[in-house]
Amino acid sequence: MRNKKLILIGLKFISLVFLIGFPTVSCSDRSRPDCADASAVNYNPDAIGFADCKFSSESKSPELIAVLKDAVKETSGLALVSGQLITHNDRNNTNELFAIDPSTGEITNTFVVAGANNRDWEDLADNDEYLFIGDIGNNHGDRKDLKVYIVEKNRFDFSRNYSTVIPKGVINYFYPEQNNFERGDSHNWDAEGLVYLRGFLYIFMKHRIDRLSNLYRIPAISGDHEAEFLGTFNAGQRITGADISAENTQIALVGYNKSGNCVLWLFDHFSTDDPLSGNKRKIVLGTFAELGQIEAVVYESDTSLLLSAEKVNGIPARLYRLQL
Repeated sequence: MRNKKLILIGLKFISLVFLIGFPTVSCSDRSRPDCADASAVNYNPDAIGFADCKFSSESKSPELIAVLKDAVKETSGLALVSGQLITHNDRNNTNELFAIDPSTGEITNTFVVAGANNRDWEDLADNDEYLFIGDIGNNHGDRKDLKVYIVEKNRFDFSRNYSTVIPKGVINYFYPEQNNFERGDSHNWDAEGLVYLRGFLYIFMKHRIDRLSNLYRIPAISGDHEAEFLGTFNAGQRITGADISAENTQIALVGYNKSGNCVLWLFDHFSTDDPLSGNKRKIVLGTFAELGQIEAVVYESDTSLLLSAEKVNGIPARLYRLQL
């Protein structure tokens, strides 16, 4: 009888060890956020993913300043060239750039990009010398001809209503991690945000499976290049446009959820070669139903942004201003 009691006590002790001691690490790990982004408010130094990351957030409404003409109803990128606001349409539209008056929405100049094909122009980037036209859209994930056209800024003649610019070069590139090119809508190989920074073009991906955004970069020189994967952040929305401030100190991204909000992301204090390394904050601009499909952003000044939205659901293409 005594032996049975000892056996029962021993079993109870072993059970207690398993209940108290062993699960401690496991439960603790599961309760921590999967957020390896140091700028997130719920950063976990032991995490390896980004799906749970949360960032500081605020709300700010942009000002409607113009309704755009139907000629640019699918406005998808914005840039400033010689002080003139430039935009373009996206997938399967003409190979034209349009200068528009930001106060009226009127088109003042049209530039044909000679020899270029608008498979899916999604964004513009620039430096002091060049304008980069990002033919980077990939809605169905099957493209093998992604490219960026390089145009010299001094080739734009704003004294003529209609003229031609000839690209100085073309950047062809691919993502080495992509091994499936089957046509479909469930993939993460679309891209709509393009930024130039210190000799590279940074490409912010528009994910279609999740709400993250991968970041790649390519050299900003003509030739064939393999895109370099840099990292991921929890965008929460589909990223549709990007720009960088004149002093290269802040990056702005825009995006939306069709059933939710349009947002602006601001990145600050990042390292010289990693835009994801700094602080991130989100500004909720308003609902998709109110603002339309926000597609592009450009710094008008250090404290002012212009945003364009393409025509959707009966809402005309629009131009907005946001004061930071």
